Amino acid sequence: PQTDNDDEFLHADLIGLKARLPNGTVFGEIIAVPNYGSADLLEIRKPDDKTTLLAFTHAIVPEIHLEQGYVIVVPPKEIAGEEGR
Repeated sequence: PQTDNDDEFLHADLIGLKARLPNGTVFGEIIAVPNYGSADLLEIRKPDDKTTLLAFTHAIVPEIHLEQGYVIVVPPKEIAGEEGR
């Protein structure tokens, strides 16, 4: 179903989207949207097959392009290294 709020997304719509850094580099692919009690997270499988969790917030996921099949992520420096900056 459609949501009434532009800032709400169904988990099924997010799973499978590519996660790109602001410079366009592919960071990985969203494989799950877990919530361990405080907020939604994005579980992302990186190109090296390792996974990482990112908070699903506007600061870390500033853009979502469902039609184009990707999101922009700005991972914390500790996760992205210098590639995310």
